Formats: sequence, structure tokens, C-alpha cells
Amino acid sequence: MIHGDMAAGIYLMFAPGAEVYFNSIYNTYTSTGYGIYVDSPNSIDVPSAIMNNVVFNDGSDTYTAIYISKLSELPVSMDYNDWYDNDIYFGKVWGTDYSSMAVWRTDTGRDAYSRTANPLFTAVSDLHINGTSPCRSAGYSIASITVDIDGDIRNVPPDMGADEYFVLSPTPTLTPTGTWYTATPTHTPVPVPSTCAGGFLMLVLIMSVALLVKNVISGIKNKPSHIV
Repeated sequence: MIHGDMAAGIYLMFAPGAEVYFNSIYNTYTSTGYGIYVDSPNSIDVPSAIMNNVVFNDGSDTYTAIYISKLSELPVSMDYNDWYDNDIYFGKVWGTDYSSMAVWRTDTGRDAYSRTANPLFTAVSDLHINGTSPCRSAGYSIASITVDIDGDIRNVPPDMGADEYFVLSPTPTLTPTGTWYTATPTHTPVPVPSTCAGGFLMLVLIMSVALLVKNVISGIKNKPSHIV
């Protein structure tokens, strides 16, 4: 993330093969200031890629979010960027200013999936995006870049810029569930044991509110003739 009042957030001059991915830039330079400035000496020594960047240019004079020195010296690949400028013009190629993304695409042959929308940074000094930012899920996945500036995992598709908006998962609330039962006590008459010659009989009854358990212990040597 780059925030400041310098003439350019990222200045690329004699930068063949340079790859500029996932940057967030807020520029408040009060004179001629740019978000990303590309000045290549020829059509060979040009940056390789400028992708997934967010530029908010908030100067007060002649400035643009993106500047290219010549149409013949464009980066090899330039797309999935948000070029936002508080002025009329968001882009410039040498002496030509651009306020229309459609015309910019036609003239440069780049930025087919780029946009010119306010990225909705959290604050001037905090370039994290909020939940309603148009940059969310608007980028292009780069295999070698899997986390953002905070170490958060990049989604597929990722957010534009340095920050990947991260939503904390709410802690689930446990709701106890169960079935209520009303127990009906069971009353069982206790039989009166009788004593018979040559043996004995003992009954033990245990009654529970929920369950009646009946244990019988018998030590009969001779079978009684009857039980009263």
C-alpha cells in the first residue's frame, strides 16, 4: 500500500520485465501527480505486467491515475486495475487525456476488465477496502500470490489492490434441544411372603420414577405349596 504526496505512487522508468501486482495507491500530490507513471525508452524495455492495482488520485491540478509515455511503449499486459481520479481524466498517454474507459481501451488495447470506480478505502490513511467496494472479487488470480498484505488468503477471483476483504465468521450459538417427558410413577403392591417348611422366599421391589426394577432373590430348597 502506498499513501503520500509524491509526484507518483509507482514510477517505472527503464523497467523491462517489471511486474506490478496488487498495489493500493492513494496520491494527494498538489501539482502534476500520477498514481502509476510508465516511461519506457522504447517498445522493448517495457514492464511485463501491471495488474490488480487500485489507484485513487486525489490531487488538485493536472494529474491522472495512470500515465503512459507513448502508445508504442505500453506494458505487455495491463488489466484488472481500478483507475480512479477525482478529476475528469483518469488516464494520460503523452499529451492525450482520457475520461472515457471505452476510448482508453480502444487506443491502448489494454484494460479490458479494468474500471474507474471509487475503491471506497476505509480512510485516507488506511487503504483497506470496505465490504461494498467495487474492487471486491474484481481481480485476476496470480498463481504466485496467494495472500494479501495482511496475510489473508486471496479469494478466487481475488480483490483488486493490496487488501483482500476478510469477513470474520460468526461464532455459532448452541441451542440446547431435547424432548420433555412426564414420568408417571407406577405403584405396585408389595406381596407378603409366606413361610413354608423346608424353604424361604424373598421378593425385593425397587421403584423408580422413570423405571420400575424388580429383583427377585430366591433361596428355595423345597417348593412351597402356596403363596398368600
